[in-house]
Amino acid sequence: MPATQVHVPAGRTGHHVLAPVAEIRCVGRAELVRHVRNFVHECAIGAGASADAADTTKLLASELVSNAVRHTPLGTMVRIEVLHDITCGHLVVGVEDGDAAGLPSPPRHRRPAWDAESGRGIPLMTSLAEECGVTPVPGGKRVWFALAMG
Repeated sequence: MPATQVHVPAGRTGHHVLAPVAEIRCVGRAELVRHVRNFVHECAIGAGASADAADTTKLLASELVSNAVRHTPLGTMVRIEVLHDITCGHLVVGVEDGDAAGLPSPPRHRRPAWDAESGRGIPLMTSLAEECGVTPVPGGKRVWFALAMG
């Protein structure tokens, strides 16, 4: 797939040249998370990311997909896209859901209780990714992060 010049929304300044690496579209179910972990890890390694960066990409993408599955109606379509930002050498991973009722809003920063079973995904993303955000898309939202490949 050829690289394209695009203006990247939600906090990324300037124009970036993004080369599509891969994407998948699936119905959002709990089983999807395991498949996404493997998919984004392979994509990251294939794009030239270090082993540590590929592992971090896998962790963050699985958190985003878990959120999409948990917070959208059963059967909602989920699209996972991996891009290589050639301009700055980052991997950009976006998780898009087709939940038209889910209005885009900034990721919520909250401090979960020490024994909570959820609530750590957004804090992980904001602390490990170079950039992250939420962007409205037709019929839903796209939560994304950019991570250095080194």
